[in-house]
Amino acid sequence: MRLYPDRQLAWATVIVDTDDLLNAREVAAVLGLAHREAIATYRRRYPDFPAPVIAKGTCVLWHLPDVEAWARARGRSSASPQ
Repeated sequence: MRLYPDRQLAWATVIVDTDDLLNAREVAAVLGLAHREAIATYRRRYPDFPAPVIAKGTCVLWHLPDVEAWARARGRSSASPQ
């Protein structure tokens, strides 16, 4: 969903279904991981891991279709978030 992944645009408006926004625990569930802390490791380990669509302070959210596409490309199971 990232239109310009290498830069942030203050003027860009993107409409996203809020049901498609996931926190770290939900991303971990989609990837079949037991702990949300594993997402920080994945972000460091995999340069192609989806960037959060919202990252402001402690609020970090990913877009579900980005995470699912990454999981499919990596051959990871893609379960529904809980």
